[in-house]
Amino acid sequence: MNPPDTNPPENREAVMAAVASSKPCRTKEWLTANYAPAWLPWLLFVKSPLANAGKPGKEPARAGWQNPIGGKIDLHLIRLAAHLSHETEPGNIGLQPPPGVIALDFDKKEYFETAHAAYPQAPAQRTAKGGHLVFRLPAGLVGKNDVALDLGDGLTCDVRVQGGYIVVAPSVHTTGAAYEWIVPLPAEIGFLPELPPHWVPCVTASRGQLTQETQGTKGHTGSTGPQATQSHQSQRGESIGLSDLDAAKAEAAISATLPRSEGTRHKQIFELARRLQAIPSICEMFNARPALLRGIVDGWYDRARAKVKLKDNAETNWAEFVAGWAQVHTPHGAQLARAVEKAKSLSDPRPAALAEHLGVKHKSFSLLPALFIVLTESNTWPNGAIPMPCRAAGEAINVSQETARAWIAALVAVGFLERVEQGNWGKPTGKASTYRVRPPAKQPI
Repeated sequence: MNPPDTNPPENREAVMAAVASSKPCRTKEWLTANYAPAWLPWLLFVKSPLANAGKPGKEPARAGWQNPIGGKIDLHLIRLAAHLSHETEPGNIGLQPPPGVIALDFDKKEYFETAHAAYPQAPAQRTAKGGHLVFRLPAGLVGKNDVALDLGDGLTCDVRVQGGYIVVAPSVHTTGAAYEWIVPLPAEIGFLPELPPHWVPCVTASRGQLTQETQGTKGHTGSTGPQATQSHQSQRGESIGLSDLDAAKAEAAISATLPRSEGTRHKQIFELARRLQAIPSICEMFNARPALLRGIVDGWYDRARAKVKLKDNAETNWAEFVAGWAQVHTPHGAQLARAVEKAKSLSDPRPAALAEHLGVKHKSFSLLPALFIVLTESNTWPNGAIPMPCRAAGEAINVSQETARAWIAALVAVGFLERVEQGNWGKPTGKASTYRVRPPAKQPI
């Protein structure tokens, strides 16, 4: 008998034949031609379909695969090509979805064909049993890796987001079937189509969701997904009746504002109020009766308490949320959205001149310096030091976080921007980097 999950000998010939036929694809040049720069850092090594242990052709071949390649992309591609073209055990490769990207893995051919027919513009890859579709998550939403999720309409799929991966072309399945992109990945992550709204609550809720039934402040359970947010109730037991999409947005607000260190609860509960005010249906509920949001806020408190030590109780937390709501002047994202609209009609010649100066042909590039100019003219920040997370910048101008980071760095390098303070976004006390538009006399154009 073969050990569990090993490749039966009769399949080896089919695998080797498929590898031989795909030999032209197992090169650095093919990888560069078929995966745009935005995707290359997220490619990973996967075991050979001829491996004799674990899950051949499916499991990562190296530890630390969750960390994308931060540099030396050329060397990474050379090693991937060598892995793919190994003489005795040709390997496979995988793709970890970057932040904000979601891959749906359909294990049945009929499920994949139905979904692909419904959304033919989505990048699509055919696999041995079914296929993958790749989408962009709506801004602010976070998915979860999971299996056998019900999308409705008789469709089920596995979900892969950052921290998970899918096997991708030119890989070969243990049966000898080749992975093949029938709709390729776009040049920019921001060009992905957005996940269809009716699938949002399915893939962002994922497993482990808890139904909230608040009974005062003791004994209530925390929410871990949008479906839980949708069924949150007030202290008096009335359902707050959020739509699936707004429930998913509320869950994203909760997840994004949980405190990451002790002593930050007060700041983060105010940020929760800012983010919830960006959802019109929740604003209407609060204006009608603030108590309708008690379940959401208590759910946030429970999850915060599970992450860090809190000194204040749920009653104090709720009181501060209500007080903070009244102090919000600009809901989350509203100021940046208004600035983007102004930037689109800005008559200043500098953005176009910068694009020409740097040789950047992407149509969204000039919108970035225009956005910084508009934000500077708003006189909102002391000394013109504008906090700008790369992810927020990318979402604002519809490009990937990586592209936004590279463009901001280029604007700093040529002297249009000055980096005032380096951020530490990934740390418990994370802050965004701040930038200042340099005086015209000190700019390159």
